[in-house]
Amino acid sequence: MLDTYVKDGRRLTDYLDRVQLENFVEKAHNYNLKVALAGSVNKDDMPLLKNLSCDIVGVRGCVCSDGDRNNGVISSKLIQELKDNI
Repeated sequence: MLDTYVKDGRRLTDYLDRVQLENFVEKAHNYNLKVALAGSVNKDDMPLLKNLSCDIVGVRGCVCSDGDRNNGVISSKLIQELKDNI
């Protein structure tokens, strides 16, 4: 699993570019491991993450009201928008 440890608004893709993520997924899959990617992932990241063939995507903040992963409420509208981008 790759996730951002510090929750300061920076996203997974701020730390690693597409090639680095591809390499991580490929190497993990070569060891028959499942791959989870998370870290301020949002609906616009879905096409990239789908193309990377990761197995799990962590999306807590992007499906909560106001993007608030701690105090927000899970929104069915935001879940639908996320699904529409997959």
